[in-house]
Amino acid sequence: MAPQAFRPAGKARIEQTAHGHSARARFWYSIGYDRAAEIAKESAKTGKTVRELCREQQVLPEEELERALDPVAMTEPGGEGSAGG
Repeated sequence: MAPQAFRPAGKARIEQTAHGHSARARFWYSIGYDRAAEIAKESAKTGKTVRELCREQQVLPEEELERALDPVAMTEPGGEGSAGG
């Protein structure tokens, strides 16, 4: 039997984790730490993703939100706020 991470439910969980957790320095930079912390707390309380809450609350324009929460861009060296810049 395949490990849970490789089952369809596992993939959904990975995507939820990538898009749902609050440790997003780029995101914090875009909207400010206090606002990001509020959204992170609400995400933990409601189970909604950070992306869902930001869309509901119209925190950023869609294009900017996509850039700020792009998990691939967050891992690239030399981005905004990176120490290696």
